[in-house]
Amino acid sequence: MKKTLIYIGLVILLSVCLSTLLMILTSEGKTGRKTPEETHINQIYSDAGIALPPDSKAVYYGEKTDYEPEWIIKVKISEKKLDAVLKQLKSKITRNQLQKGPIAIAKSAKWWKPVEIIINKYYLQDKTGALIYVVISKENDGVYIYIHHMIM
Repeated sequence: MKKTLIYIGLVILLSVCLSTLLMILTSEGKTGRKTPEETHINQIYSDAGIALPPDSKAVYYGEKTDYEPEWIIKVKISEKKLDAVLKQLKSKITRNQLQKGPIAIAKSAKWWKPVEIIINKYYLQDKTGALIYVVISKENDGVYIYIHHMIM
């Protein structure tokens, strides 16, 4: 009899725990929390001054947080919305034309391998004074934007 009550108690406790977990998992998208991908897309806008289309997908991200923090990201963007992104980039004033290609952490990232470069550009972000290096590349499975953000 005691064993039966213990088993019933455990089953009830387990079902309460599972239903609570299920409720948390199904409501997570409704709480207003940002996914890591949304966070990176927002970071691109605030740190680099580039508004990406809402359907953009962050593929890779890396950062170095020491005295001079920097981050790199590879984002897949819709080919249909490429012109809007290009227009933004072309409006930025080019800086540091002596620099050839990515520096620091972008060089060490194995995934930083643009295939067919559409544009590459260095510019200073007005709000933060950061140097931004951007490459847009057409690749086998779509269009990607590579961004390297460096505090100088």
